[in-house]
Amino acid sequence: MEKPDLTIQKESAWQSIPDYADLHVHSFFSDGALHPSRIVQKAAEAGLKIISITDHDCVDGIEPALKEGEKTGIEVIPGVELTAMSDEREIHILGYFIDPHHPELAAMIRLCRQHRLIRYQKILGHLKSAGVSIRTEQLEQLSLLPNIGRLHIAEALVSSGVTANIQTAFRYFLGKGAIAYEKKCPVTPEVVIGLIRRSGGLSVLAHPSLHLKEKELISMIRSGLDGIETVHPKLDASTQSYYQRIALQYGLIQTGGSDSHGRKGFAEIGDYRISGHHISVMKDRLVGRFAACSDNSIIKAI
Repeated sequence: MEKPDLTIQKESAWQSIPDYADLHVHSFFSDGALHPSRIVQKAAEAGLKIISITDHDCVDGIEPALKEGEKTGIEVIPGVELTAMSDEREIHILGYFIDPHHPELAAMIRLCRQHRLIRYQKILGHLKSAGVSIRTEQLEQLSLLPNIGRLHIAEALVSSGVTANIQTAFRYFLGKGAIAYEKKCPVTPEVVIGLIRRSGGLSVLAHPSLHLKEKELISMIRSGLDGIETVHPKLDASTQSYYQRIALQYGLIQTGGSDSHGRKGFAEIGDYRISGHHISVMKDRLVGRFAACSDNSIIKAI
């Protein structure tokens, strides 16, 4: 795939705002390999000033990241990546500046974890029916049990010699239409967007594809979608340009990041970054939203 010209991240375009951010990183609390504190340290090593850990359907990494950020001088934006389903298609929505203790968000995460455990057992059952056995201990060495996902199962398939690599594991066993595929938690994007807003955050469509139907995108925008991720390893130049135009057309914020998992085959922290200017735009949007609130604690926090 052609690597896009990431003009959004070039320092020459924002010489007066030298801070850079990576707003899409996963820790070992979901399907990443690194502890949140190590992620913050690596962000500092990469010359970043701002980081957001956006674990899948999980906020456990936020607190340790915030603590490490205080030590290193790195700003940590509380984040999450929530999974939604639309017409049998997975859609991922990033939430930024969320309150990780918000009761509705906590309830959604509990629901997703329960569904993840059920899904995990079903996938192992499908694999067993196909003559492929994975020991539970193998998976528990890769992740905390409530957070085991397809990537961990794919790694176990590789380490067991069933497949040569993770891509093959998804193609033949775990991807949509494969023999062990199981859907994720069946929540609509519109529900997720509303939940993120009520938890005090901004909602951003993650790594959008040109396969996304226009009616799906319009529905999300009408439901209050705040932004689109326009810097990501999966976005080629034409896709990036298309969604940059969409963002401008509908007044959406633009975010981006490496989607680093701390694993071989993934981008490194800071490889894909956005200017601090875009963080200011995000904060301005939040300030505008909550300016009329009598309790301005949210505004003070950003």
